[in-house]
Amino acid sequence: MLGFWEILLVLTVLAFIFLPDFLKRKGNLLTRLRLYLVIIALLLIILILTRVVFTLIGKVLALGMLLILLLLFIAARYLKTSPLVSLG
Repeated sequence: MLGFWEILLVLTVLAFIFLPDFLKRKGNLLTRLRLYLVIIALLLIILILTRVVFTLIGKVLALGMLLILLLLFIAARYLKTSPLVSLG
């Protein structure tokens, strides 16, 4: 679902955001590393779910347009063969 370059771009941006704060010498290094890994994992999950939602929205819109087209086709066939409409 996500391409290699998209994940690399996200990780690069996150590295630029978190790296200066991460290199400061305060607190436990392992705890901060674990915290940043959890944050990055959550952001990647959000990115994947966002892409899934937009894909589903696109499919729903496409199916909706197909349904409207089908209903218009049925209505046109009905009006063509209807005795109430004179094509005269």
